[in-house]
Amino acid sequence: MHELYRSHVNKSQVSLMTSFGFGRELVDHAEGSWIHTRDGRRILDFTGGVGVLNHGHNHPRILAARRRFQEQRRMEVHKTYFSP
Repeated sequence: MHELYRSHVNKSQVSLMTSFGFGRELVDHAEGSWIHTRDGRRILDFTGGVGVLNHGHNHPRILAARRRFQEQRRMEVHKTYFSP
C-alpha cells in the first residue's frame, strides 16, 4: 500500500504513515467512527476525513441520498471545484 500511496497520492506522507504504523492493516469495511480490518480488529478513525468526523463512515441516510442522486444521473463534483 505504501508504494501505491507514494506513486499515486502523496509521496511525502509515506514516511509519516510508516512512522505511525499506518498502511499495514487490510481494511474490510468502515462503519460509524470505526474502521474494521480483515483480521477482526477495530480502529477508531480520528482523522476527520470528508464528512467522517461529523457523520461517520457509511451513514445510512447519507448512503440513501447518494443512491437517489446517482439514480437521477446527476453529475457529482466536489465543492472545491466551485470555490476559489
